[in-house]
Amino acid sequence: PAGGPAGGAGAAVDAGPPAPAADPGVALAALFMTELAVADLAASVAWYRDRLGLRVVLLDAANGFALLQGDAGGRLALKAG
Repeated sequence: PAGGPAGGAGAAVDAGPPAPAADPGVALAALFMTELAVADLAASVAWYRDRLGLRVVLLDAANGFALLQGDAGGRLALKAG
């Protein structure tokens, strides 16, 4: 039946305990690399470059790929798709 233990419509989901508050002493630089699929590669590169100040390390528009890097070394790979 819908809503039963099998997970039908309206079934309760146990999300577990709440996440702890973010530690302001943890820098994003600890994150080495993240890869995101984006719908518009050019607009995404421009946003991360202009708004977040990431430096474009590699731009391969023909293959829909860009690699950006922050001042602390963390990298962001963007893939069109």
